Amino acid sequence: MEHKNLSGIAILDGLGKIVGTTTGKDLGLFLKNPTLISLRKPVFEYLKAVRQQQINIITPLITVNAHDKVTRAVALLSATQVHRVFIVDNVDQFRLLGVLAISDILRFIVA
Repeated sequence: MEHKNLSGIAILDGLGKIVGTTTGKDLGLFLKNPTLISLRKPVFEYLKAVRQQQINIITPLITVNAHDKVTRAVALLSATQVHRVFIVDNVDQFRLLGVLAISDILRFIVA
């Protein structure tokens, strides 16, 4: 994540359906107590355990449909105070198409 300057990533199932998200904060918690056992856990099991250690860390999965207007994405970003929304194909398939971050919107505004 650091090499690509990412603060969070989507977690996909085998069919490309978005099922969750994780952030650098989650991984930072691992660094406070690194164990080989933690690395062997499934992602969701790890996130559940690490987030129980820090109850204030909540990373909701916020999505918009590919046909939604940018104003909907901005409203969700504002209401949830997350840094990114994930763009999905539709509510039935929920396949990840992209990510829209606050920084993307700000770059567009100042350009």
